[in-house]
Amino acid sequence: MVQQINRVFIKFKDVFAGRQEELRNFILKHFEKDFKERIVEKIERIDATKKIKTSGFRNNLSSWRDSNRNIIISTCLLINDKQKRYDYKFIFLKEKFHSVDIERMKKALSEVDNLREKLKLKVAVVKLDSATKLAKQINIPIYMEELSEVKEEITIIEENYNKKLDHLVESLSIHRENNTINEALKDCDEIIEISNTINRTDLMEKYNQITNRIMNEMIADKEKREMAYEKILNLETQMNKNRERKNLTAAITYCKEIIQIAKSNEKIDLIEKYNQILDQLKNEKIILEDKDKELMTELKELDEQIEFTLANDKLEVALNYSEKCLQISITLENDDLIQKYQFISERIQKRIINVAEQHNKFLTELEELELKITTERENNNLDVALGFCEKIIQLSRSLNRIDLMDKYSEILTQIKNDIENQKITNEKFEELKLIIEKLNKEGLDALYGNKLVESLRKYKKIKDHLIRYIE
Repeated sequence: MVQQINRVFIKFKDVFAGRQEELRNFILKHFEKDFKERIVEKIERIDATKKIKTSGFRNNLSSWRDSNRNIIISTCLLINDKQKRYDYKFIFLKEKFHSVDIERMKKALSEVDNLREKLKLKVAVVKLDSATKLAKQINIPIYMEELSEVKEEITIIEENYNKKLDHLVESLSIHRENNTINEALKDCDEIIEISNTINRTDLMEKYNQITNRIMNEMIADKEKREMAYEKILNLETQMNKNRERKNLTAAITYCKEIIQIAKSNEKIDLIEKYNQILDQLKNEKIILEDKDKELMTELKELDEQIEFTLANDKLEVALNYSEKCLQISITLENDDLIQKYQFISERIQKRIINVAEQHNKFLTELEELELKITTERENNNLDVALGFCEKIIQLSRSLNRIDLMDKYSEILTQIKNDIENQKITNEKFEELKLIIEKLNKEGLDALYGNKLVESLRKYKKIKDHLIRYIE
């Protein structure tokens, strides 16, 4: 079932604008029976972007059927940052086929797919021809079209393998002519491997025989070559070890010895190979010497940066410079420099840890002081809050935390302003209190003297003073 749906998606791949995997899973979940019992004739992509205005841009897929039981699946997606909606109409063949015939076709297609995946191409073609006859007998054009496409794919696969085989056969001929035995054997191995892959037993047998023939040719001068090769391998091992360790003078000496042995055995391929390696080693030596000079210059500059950044308490930056110096020292394989910068890095790391501990302690104290400032300001104990704020500024200054100094300097100014405003408010209140007490006394005296108008005027003044104070 999955293979059948996959073939549909491959066949109509140009129809889809995106979200194919979601569409495939959606069909498997909701319409597996339709795809099992019916044949997709074609798929239409309908641009329904205008419907987004009414139905909205939806992430989920939705579906329905038309009057002919064709399936329409709606999907929204972004294309070049633009919202699009496409409705995919899966149109099924209207012809009715016997379920037994359909199952026979599906089974035939499945067998062809399995054979193709296992690269049993000859068997696949035979099975394909049989399936094509079956499709013609039961008159299912869409299956005949699909089988034709599969046959074309198999033909392309065969052509590609044949091209590769032709190339290897030509390569084998050249290597045998040049007496490069190992390369010739590799060509044979690849030809046999490909022949086995595509089930070409005739080629496998032929090139197994050629492999045996080449091996017999090798045995003829085995002792001489073994001695030469063994010596070359030992020299090559020493050359590579010294090359890896950047001991290029020694590597060059070993390479020259290999070239002399190759010349004495008339191994033109080895002479050319190791002459090229010799040139590479000489170039590497020049490059290494130039690089060492550059690294020493860089090391000196970085060393100066370490001192400068340490003097300015930029410990992380200084550690980074120190670790770079350590890496350069390792590259230069200078034990004295390695020991020096390991010591410097360890010393900086200890300072960083101490600073971090001091900073954590400061943060804890800062949190406590911040809480106290908030509490005292809420309780209107502004003088106490002022003292805590000054302490935070002092701590921030000791750690060179300019950001906190700026923040709490601003808060300090606010508290001072609050204190000043509170003082002014208290003074105004005391002044108001004296005025009201005076007017109240005068109002009572007027009331007791039966001067009601005068008494009312006094209390009206009290009211006016209170209103102004509140405003």
